[in-house]
Parts: sequence; C-alpha cells; structure tokens
Amino acid sequence: TVLLKAFFDENCRTGKDGRSFFSLLNNQLLENGKNERMVTAIFLRLNLEMMQGEVVSAGHPPLIRFLKEIPIPDRVMAIGDVLGIHENVSFQAKNFPLSPGDQFFLYTDGLTSAYRSDVHTRKKEKLGTDGLEELIKKHCRLSLDNMIVNIEKAITETHDYKFNDDMLILGVEIP
Repeated sequence: TVLLKAFFDENCRTGKDGRSFFSLLNNQLLENGKNERMVTAIFLRLNLEMMQGEVVSAGHPPLIRFLKEIPIPDRVMAIGDVLGIHENVSFQAKNFPLSPGDQFFLYTDGLTSAYRSDVHTRKKEKLGTDGLEELIKKHCRLSLDNMIVNIEKAITETHDYKFNDDMLILGVEIP
C-alpha cells in the first residue's frame, strides 16, 4: 500500500496516458512490490477543455456512464491485465465525448460482490453490476451526493451478511 501511494503521489500529475501510467506502475510492482498482491485499478481522465474522456482498466470493473440525455446506465468496458503479476501487460484505452450533466461511477468489486437480502423474500443475492445500475437508475433524479448516499444505504441497510471486501463508489458529474 505504501508503494502504491508513493507511486501515485509521484506520477499522478505527469500527464501520461492511462496505458503508460499502468505500464510504469506494473514495472514498479514487479521490481519493488514483492510483498504486494496483484492490483486492479482504473484510470479515468476527464478533459473538460476538449470535452473528452479516457478510461483504461487494469483488471478493474467497468466504468458506469450515465448520460444526461439518455438516462440509462452504460458500461464503458476497457480491457486490461491486472498489475503486479506479469511483465508483458496490455491495456486498452476507451475514449468518449463528454457533455455537461453526464455522470460517471467508479466502484470496487467489493461493492458489486456484496450480498444483500431481498426485501420481500429475505433471500441472499449478490448485488452485481446489474444491481448497481438499477440503484443508479432508481436514484438518478437526486443530486450526485444524495445519489451516492442513497446507493450506499440501499446496499448496507438490506445487508444481513458480513462484508468481506472493501467497498467504494465514486461519482463524478461533468459541470
């Protein structure tokens, strides 16, 4: 974890594209991260001057995009290898246009792997990416802050099981 924090502090403002950034990070993990486990990550660059976005994944769940004009969650799939395992890694960059009001959601796999109880049947079910997209649609009329709070509540309030992984969701809205 210390290695990752130091790497991000040193490299996050260099202007490198996502593929170069992850290639450098992979090399650092292989050289210095003997005690680190494999790492998944997602790189999101939002260029508000050009109104262009770029996403690169290193074995991470897809970015969820919610366009203001088309209120249906859309997965932006960028394929890439996990970090810290192999020397020769490849990453695919996905570029896309931005519009004011568009929202983007980044999340850890612990969030979509969380189990919750069905409100009516009390049956244990995994949230999954489909479930997260349903929650985004359900709360899409709220401000982004309230949307995130309500998604978190929906996951944790119906949760009768111990969480066994980190859970994080980050929402970004284009001004």
